[in-house]
Amino acid sequence: MEKRDAIAIRYRKTAGLLLLLLAWVLGAVPAAASAATGEAAGTAGAGKTSAGEPEAAFRSAAEALYLAVQQGEPLTVHRKLQEAEKALRALPMERIPHAEGIAALSGSVADLKRALAATAPDETKIQTAAGALRLAADALASSQRPLWLQYRKLMQEELTTLELSIGAAPGRIPPEAKMAFERLSGHYALIRTAVALEREPSVVERGDSVFRYGTRVMAAKQPDARVLDGLTEPLRDAVEGLFPPGDGEPAAGPLLIPPAWGFAATIGSFIVTVLTYAGWRRFRFERRGGGSGRNGGGERRDAADRWLGR
Repeated sequence: MEKRDAIAIRYRKTAGLLLLLLAWVLGAVPAAASAATGEAAGTAGAGKTSAGEPEAAFRSAAEALYLAVQQGEPLTVHRKLQEAEKALRALPMERIPHAEGIAALSGSVADLKRALAATAPDETKIQTAAGALRLAADALASSQRPLWLQYRKLMQEELTTLELSIGAAPGRIPPEAKMAFERLSGHYALIRTAVALEREPSVVERGDSVFRYGTRVMAAKQPDARVLDGLTEPLRDAVEGLFPPGDGEPAAGPLLIPPAWGFAATIGSFIVTVLTYAGWRRFRFERRGGGSGRNGGGERRDAADRWLGR
């Protein structure tokens, strides 16, 4: 009798502890999920939405520099370039996720300096470098849709023109195809720094490789027809890879947090299983009658005992 009461007491304690555990899980998991979701939202919003004075100052300096280049005022261009470089040094580098982005940003300034210092300045190179710097500064400071994303449609149109021009003149490169590729390459040169600031380094590496390959193909005097026909596909893949999926939607997927109810249901099922097993053990003990059964020593073996070999 005393042994039976002791088992009953242990059973009640175990059941109580398991029920308390279930209640804690049901209350704690939603709170943990909410905290994790809030942390993820904070992390996502801590990027562009938290752009402060240094980013805004750099964008203003880059826009003023671009305007001076468009107006063709050499002295103003040099002064605005110094202001843009000073604003660049004031940027918090932790805002740029990759070292390649920092290198591309400083490289745009260096390209503009070299183009301005040339014996015979190339206006196209100067305007391209100034435009790339302006788009990159806007990408750092913009909270929603930076300007460089607008080049997606333009580049897709140039790709279509290139493909149709090549298809209309098998085995040769028509002037329309060359002009379309030049415009496409010019768009890429403008957005490359901004892409390096916001996308993975592999995206820029792939773009560089494909456009270098396209430049060699388009410069050939007697191009291979199969090589020429196969040029647009890798170009299109590389261009699509430059931009975030979903027309500017973030590339990263949502935080993978399991639903609170699913996790709680799993824990609850486990607890119910444990309780059921404990209840069956108590029922089996009571059936033994505390040692007064018929199976030698007072124990009565049921079907479950025989199947388990007990």
